[in-house]
Amino acid sequence: MVRLAALAYFPSVILAVEASLWDVAIIDTVAYAIVIFLYMKKPMNTHIKSTILVSVLYILAIMLLFVLGSSGAGYLWLFFLPIVASVFMKQIYAYSFLVLNVIILILFGILRYTGIYTPISLGEFSLEIWIIIIVNFATLNAFTVFAFLLLINGLTKTIESEREVIKELQTKSDELKIAKRNAEKADSLKSEFLAQMSHEIRTPINTILSFSYLIKEDIKENRLENIDEYFSSIERGSSRVIRTIDLILNLSELQSGTYEPKIEKIDLQKDVINGLYSEFLVKAKKQNLQLILKSDSRKKYFVNADLYTTTQIFANLIDNAIKYTLKGEVKICLSENDKKVIVDIIDSGIGMSKEFQKNLFEPFSQEESGYTRKFEGTGLGLALVKKYCEVNNVEISVESIKGKGTIFSIGFPKPFAN
Repeated sequence: MVRLAALAYFPSVILAVEASLWDVAIIDTVAYAIVIFLYMKKPMNTHIKSTILVSVLYILAIMLLFVLGSSGAGYLWLFFLPIVASVFMKQIYAYSFLVLNVIILILFGILRYTGIYTPISLGEFSLEIWIIIIVNFATLNAFTVFAFLLLINGLTKTIESEREVIKELQTKSDELKIAKRNAEKADSLKSEFLAQMSHEIRTPINTILSFSYLIKEDIKENRLENIDEYFSSIERGSSRVIRTIDLILNLSELQSGTYEPKIEKIDLQKDVINGLYSEFLVKAKKQNLQLILKSDSRKKYFVNADLYTTTQIFANLIDNAIKYTLKGEVKICLSENDKKVIVDIIDSGIGMSKEFQKNLFEPFSQEESGYTRKFEGTGLGLALVKKYCEVNNVEISVESIKGKGTIFSIGFPKPFAN
């Protein structure tokens, strides 16, 4: 508006000064100054700016009409201001200015007809001609404004329709991207699942078959000195197969939502930790590790939880801690604060990288994968731990440094006092 108004302002002022029409020069200068002021007032509300701008232009049009009559731009401004109002403001303002235009023209005619305002510069006045002017002006003005409003409404609807189409296409595009990622992830999980299950089932079964064959051959030849070792290998292989199948079935049960937890008040140390400590103490000693249980023997660590899934949480975490600790110790630490009972499983094992920790609880996730990995396992244990934590409404967090060890913390909400 500042640039466009300048094109009209400077020629108008120059011509007005040459014709000694100082009132026109002053009116134009004041109007242009207000336009510049509105431009400079950046923080001002846009609606207020629009209202002031259109009002100033309308006053300018009326004054030009009264000063210059048909020889000035007053009629032109009056004609186009309803259109300007429809662009900068609401449509109702366009209709209001149409009505106001008719009122101004009628008032102008009354003042001329009654002789109240009859400047010589405006020439003679004819009532009949003026009525024709008002009717034609109002008709053309209304037709132009309504046509323009129809055009604006059509464009607005088209733009809105295009926006909806673009938005819908964007949504579809996003959905397709998500579906593609999910399909790729599912395909990757399927491949990982097949690889892991193939290894975790085939390896122990091969062990069982091999040692069964050795037992058969040794019995035939009465060589029984290695029988105990053979049976131990068969037992380990059988346990590994059973554990793999249990993990698959448990995860399937949780994901299908068929598992029904039995939430009850249990003592974490007495009902869960003590039994697991005794069970894993033997395994830790076989690996020359220290398994340490730290707790306050005077306290009862009561929580509301499902006994089976809670036991599975700590069985998986302690088993992992021992498996991935080559030397040193594994600690089971029980503590509490005002809101929670906390169990920390701390090991001095191989630790985990920051990158791997991001996907730690995803099914089949292992930092080392494939047939050449150093540690056996399906990669389902921690995924199940996460699911079991959700079942019991408990929080799980992990801190780990590669090569230094890992801390898993499980926080149980304290039960409300009865």
